[in-house]
Amino acid sequence: MNIYKSIDDVRINNSWEVLQLMGFQNWWEDFVLNDIKITQSGDWYSSTSGTVSNGGTCYSTDGENWEILDFGLGTDILGTRSEQFFAEKENGRVFMIQMLDERIYKTNKSLYTGIRDPVQISKPISVYPNPVTNGRKITVQLQSNSHNNFVTLYDITGKTIYSSPVTSTENKIDAPGQKGLYIVEVVSDSQKYSSKLFVQ
Repeated sequence: MNIYKSIDDVRINNSWEVLQLMGFQNWWEDFVLNDIKITQSGDWYSSTSGTVSNGGTCYSTDGENWEILDFGLGTDILGTRSEQFFAEKENGRVFMIQMLDERIYKTNKSLYTGIRDPVQISKPISVYPNPVTNGRKITVQLQSNSHNNFVTLYDITGKTIYSSPVTSTENKIDAPGQKGLYIVEVVSDSQKYSSKLFVQ
């Protein structure tokens, strides 16, 4: 768990050292780092998997002092933070993908200097609870009560599971009976919005 050895010490019969991420008294209580990427500038990037409150991108300038950063970072389809993978272009731009998250994140400077504080943008629609237990109700909440709203629920093959016009900002519909990934789509005044729904 977060143990390391210098490449010069690999053949020597000496102990591994513990790399402490959060400085807990007992090393086994610490968060576990996933794969580490060291960039040309000397910045260290990694991630720790977990909930929204304890998972995120891990960043260090020296490999010893770490910060867990979660601003500007989404969640995967299960609503958690999962393992992140980093790549660097020749010009120093760093790209990151997170398992089960379709977005690609990027920065061309260190995380401390290259990313501004996030701007909170409200989503046009939200679907909750997500994930949901099969057969329960979900709520599809619209940002505004515009006219001609239409909600459609598709399975991953594109088959329509549910479709209905809606007249309020908060709409309850039955979740599908089968487990899996679904798409909730809202069409409103020629605008189209969609959100993933995971049924367990």
